[in-house]
Amino acid sequence: MSKNLTEKQWLRIIKMYKNNQMDLAIENYIRWTGRKNIIFWQLRNRIKNKSKMLDNQNMKKVKTIKSKKRDDSDIPNIVNELTIEQLKEIANDWIKN
Repeated sequence: MSKNLTEKQWLRIIKMYKNNQMDLAIENYIRWTGRKNIIFWQLRNRIKNKSKMLDNQNMKKVKTIKSKKRDDSDIPNIVNELTIEQLKEIANDWIKN
């Protein structure tokens, strides 16, 4: 069964890749993971992508930015405090938009 590489191993492979030693990087990857049936161009692309990830995010996973949920819990209290004239004005502006 193949294993995942550690961060140190990836750093060594990426260093080889940046020194134009792609063949040596691929050999080490195959030896460390135990994968023998891997397609050359897929492995080359994987190493390139990891290199870009190292340059951009320092080997951290990309954090997805979640949109903040709007807190509407105080709106009923605000609406109850408005006068009838203010409510009509808000309704008219809302209809115009």
